[in-house]
This record gives sequence, C-alpha cells and structure tokens, in this order.
Amino acid sequence: MSRNATNLDDLLKIIADDVSDVMNTRVGKKVADVTKRNIDKTVYNQNPSEYQRTYQLRDSIKNFPAKVVGDTVIVEIDHDTSMIISYPDNYTHGSHFYSPNDISNFLDLIVNEGRSGDLFGNTGFWKNKRQYFKATVQDLIQTGEHIQAMKTGLRLKGYEIK
Repeated sequence: MSRNATNLDDLLKIIADDVSDVMNTRVGKKVADVTKRNIDKTVYNQNPSEYQRTYQLRDSIKNFPAKVVGDTVIVEIDHDTSMIISYPDNYTHGSHFYSPNDISNFLDLIVNEGRSGDLFGNTGFWKNKRQYFKATVQDLIQTGEHIQAMKTGLRLKGYEIK
C-alpha cells in the first residue's frame, strides 16, 4: 500500500498511525501474554483447597487501544474487570460477610498486595504479595520481547529496523 505525505504533518500522522497499529497488534498483545504468563507463575502456582480457581484474573488481562499523547504512543495493559464475575454465595471474588460483597474491580490490588481478608484463615499463600505486574516488567527488561515485537511489526509495515 502506497502512502504519500505532502508535508511533515502528513508524514508524522502516517508514522503515528503505523506505530499505534503495531502497539495494538504486536506490542500490546505480547505484553498482555507476558503478563498472563506471570499470573500463571506468580498467582496460580498453588492449588488452593479452600476455594476453586476461575482463572478470570488471568483471562481478563488485555491491551486497551493505543493512544497518541504528544509524540508518544501508549498502550495500556490491564484487567477488563467486566470479565471478573463475583459470586458471593460461593465466595468467588466476594462474600456476603464483607463489604463490598463484590471485589472484582479491585481483585488485582488484593492479589498484588496480599490484602486478602481472613475468611479462609490468617495464613496462606493468598495473604502473600503476588506481584505479577512487577514480574512482567522485570521479564520484559530481561528479554526485550516487547522491543522485538515492535521491530517485527514495523518491519512488516515496510520500515527498515536495525
């Protein structure tokens, strides 16, 4: 596909559109996958007998559409909390013994900070900090998977990347 820029603003718009597309289709998806991998390693590495896992914390991770802010393109990786369903009757992401009964909107904070209540006891792995976002950042710094995803995406758009 041939694209023509008649001035600098047109050229910058084309580049911003290409970078945004790569951030959405390659980089955001890669970082979301790394985050899910870290949830598996950090959060789901133990099988509780006190409650049944739904895997909704992991499955709710997604990359939200990239935004151009000045000369920067940002893609947000976070939970789509509409995918985390609370069933207080069986103590899944909530309980009738606590207020609020539905904790799905801040389940990630509870897990990351180890702020689970004592309904299942005062000791247990669920009371430990399980910082999967921090682990994701560390993995990305070590592996550069997000950088490789960006380079691959830009090459596919026709840019020469070294």
